[in-house]
Amino acid sequence: MTIKEIRLKNLLHLIEQNNLSQLEFAKKIGCSAAYLSQIISDHNKRNMGDVLARNIETNFNLYKGWMDIIHEHTAEIPKTEIRAKTQPEDAEILGQLRTWDDNAPLRLDEIVLPWLPKFNPFDGQDFTNMHYYPLHRFRFSKTTLKKLGIQEKAAYCIIMLGNSMDPVLPDGAMLGIDTDNTKIADGDIYAIDHQGSLRVKLIYRQPGGGLRLRSYNQHEWPDEYLTKDETHMVRIIGRLFWWSVLR
Repeated sequence: MTIKEIRLKNLLHLIEQNNLSQLEFAKKIGCSAAYLSQIISDHNKRNMGDVLARNIETNFNLYKGWMDIIHEHTAEIPKTEIRAKTQPEDAEILGQLRTWDDNAPLRLDEIVLPWLPKFNPFDGQDFTNMHYYPLHRFRFSKTTLKKLGIQEKAAYCIIMLGNSMDPVLPDGAMLGIDTDNTKIADGDIYAIDHQGSLRVKLIYRQPGGGLRLRSYNQHEWPDEYLTKDETHMVRIIGRLFWWSVLR
């Protein structure tokens, strides 16, 4: 047997022996479920490297080199059976949905996440193309905001308009933005003031100080490039930290 085959057999044995799902095993050894799946796949798209082999040994209290040695169990485990039991889980059950109306009292761990004011709180500019729902209350967990490091006073809601961010953020999706977070991280999603229009885009910094504005719907909304001299036309309102889609 090759070292690749030996490591694979030992890997399958550990998954079976510890009665772990593929996702649980991946978390324990510090890799992604997708990467682990590629190692286990019939197509063997990825080989197990030395670093991962040593990580597995460390996390399961095995001596160094254990993954590289043929053991008695090596020929005992049918690979097809292991795979059937270790497919990654796609969801987790959290409990039943709770419903309420706008008049229901807030629980201790809840706040009303306000809609971004029709008149921008920073400079009074009127965003004429945004939805504005003064009567609708959106409840949000204080604990969730705290875990994300978001101040309650900086959290606002907006509504997505149009199809530029389909299919991730379709028309009518509710978006949560953190107005304290305005520093651009390439590829992150931001609500921006683009010459008076409220827009939602992925933003990338460009060489020379320019910006690239990207939509998910690339077919209808190609990338927009701004030179350094044109970046003054864009003001970051806040980073998206949450969204909700009804179907």
